[in-house]
Amino acid sequence: MDARIDVRPIGVVESGPPGSGLSLVRIFPEYSEALDGVASMDRLWVIYWMDRITEAERAALRVRPKHDGGRGLSGAFALRTPARPNPFGLTCVELAACDGPVLTVRGLDALPGSPVLDIKPFRPPGDCGHGRDRSSGHDGKPDSAASAGQRPGLAQDPGLASDPAHGG
Repeated sequence: MDARIDVRPIGVVESGPPGSGLSLVRIFPEYSEALDGVASMDRLWVIYWMDRITEAERAALRVRPKHDGGRGLSGAFALRTPARPNPFGLTCVELAACDGPVLTVRGLDALPGSPVLDIKPFRPPGDCGHGRDRSSGHDGKPDSAASAGQRPGLAQDPGLASDPAHGG
């Protein structure tokens, strides 16, 4: 299959105030109308393009994990590595403010200048599932956090990007 997919950036990531832990997502004017209703949300998924990944990194299907622990090479799809055939980034962020076409967010792991491809609402419990992947050792049964509509393992701060199985 040699199909091409047309993906258009809707905005760009910018640095937030120094030391704040915040990032700005500036939506391009032609897409600003799509932000209607976003200001009332607590959490969002930000999908972005990791534009600094080289063609050689995109071609590497097996890579050494950053925190190897003696595992050796693993398949790119089994890791959170940016080195992958299609370097989409996905992060669940906390929406701190929505000021016109600029979203101020906490927890975005994109670099300033990264093209933003889409924004979607975070909707528990559908976005968090029931349990973790098999590599976590979790039995897959809903725990109290999942039953309460929170992400498993993040009962104090649901939805942030620190859970590797769900966007962080």
